[in-house]
Amino acid sequence: MRPKRLPTIQDVACHAGVSITTVSHILHGKRHLYTEKTIKKVEDASQELHYHPNSLARSLARRRSYTLGVVIRKLPTSELDMHLGCILSGIFEQTTHYNYQVKLIPWQGETWEALVPTLEDASIDGALLFLTQLSSPLLDWARHTHLPCVAIGSLSEQEPLSSVDVDNEGALYDATRWLISLGHRRIGYIRGEAGHSDTPLREQGYRRAFREAGLPADPTWTCDGDYTREAGVQGVSRLLDACPTLTALLCPTDRAAIGAMEALQKRGLRVPQEISVVGFNDREVAQYVQPPLTTIHKPVAEIGQKAAELLIRQIESDTQAPVRLVLSAPLIQRASVAPVLSAEDQPLLPTGQRNG
Repeated sequence: MRPKRLPTIQDVACHAGVSITTVSHILHGKRHLYTEKTIKKVEDASQELHYHPNSLARSLARRRSYTLGVVIRKLPTSELDMHLGCILSGIFEQTTHYNYQVKLIPWQGETWEALVPTLEDASIDGALLFLTQLSSPLLDWARHTHLPCVAIGSLSEQEPLSSVDVDNEGALYDATRWLISLGHRRIGYIRGEAGHSDTPLREQGYRRAFREAGLPADPTWTCDGDYTREAGVQGVSRLLDACPTLTALLCPTDRAAIGAMEALQKRGLRVPQEISVVGFNDREVAQYVQPPLTTIHKPVAEIGQKAAELLIRQIESDTQAPVRLVLSAPLIQRASVAPVLSAEDQPLLPTGQRNG
């Protein structure tokens, strides 16, 4: 008895009543060329015949690996680990849709030069670069490599690379402007990690909101920080010691905001009656803390999807013209923010507490 053979692309085309080219296009990411009816016919035929594209044959025929490299530098905090996981989820969703694979390339302390052969060994068709620092050797390599590259993170306007990120400057501008509209005039700001590509952009948005409102932004209302819970705890201590009459606080992450709320509670200050708190990222936990956290929503899974799609389109079209995708980061209003009843300075009460 002859063993059953594996179904071929010709079998799928015959079963669906379409051409081999149509089957190939639909199964390899060019669905936009066809109607939903044709796509369904091909997908149904593939499922009924249990057909799976031969990725090795495809790679040999086109001299491609159909693999995206994802270059990840070791990240120091669980907040960033969670951030990375969400972006990777979006990348995997998109590469699965286009029948690409993902090769994770960790960069954990070896010299950059030692990593380059791994990137240029023909095992990947392009690279997604997680940029956490403004000065990264990743950028220098990406400027000169023959591989298409897309950065996940903010770049300067002079960089000749494609990138995907949120509008960090606009997000902090909108949040600060909203707090000002609620009567807040003394708004503290905890910066993100020093050297991170997001940090200067967010501070620009914070300061622009004050400037356009015709209000001063005292230097004592800002302090250095990072993305950890401890940054919120320490930020509260530094900022309120310098300016005890702050009425609102902008934090670089939800984790830092939660740390800040804990520190405020220990000081006997009620959120939001006496001081309002805003986070950044909109992690799931933000909904469940008490009070629920007002925060800026960062669409991390969508960032991964858009970055992977942009890189695949550059690979497929053999073009490396830079494209900048900037996604919106809307403010999610919850109970950790309240209006200020008066714009006048709020004096400390004898008990050490303040008016809301």
